[in-house]
Amino acid sequence: MFHGLEDKLEQPLFVVGCMDYLDITPQNVKQRCNEWDLWDAVTDWAPQPPRLGQVIDLSDPDSKGRIQNMRVIVVPLFQIENLDDVKNLFRKLGVELSK
Repeated sequence: MFHGLEDKLEQPLFVVGCMDYLDITPQNVKQRCNEWDLWDAVTDWAPQPPRLGQVIDLSDPDSKGRIQNMRVIVVPLFQIENLDDVKNLFRKLGVELSK
């Protein structure tokens, strides 16, 4: 994330998240999932400014019943030095990673 938050970003941010969509099927996945959901979570749905390095829990974040809940972590991009750093962020979200 290099811009957003009305130019309040002091540095680029790295965002990871896990979303539980409601009523998702292979037939409706394109209608239910939105490629901007992580962006919206950080810029619109999470408390502002986002708490860097902390898990942010959001229940029904879009108020449309499309997303049951989501968990997001926002960190400064420059803290990410390798893939293990990314994997550790997903583990904080409770995502099980396969080897």
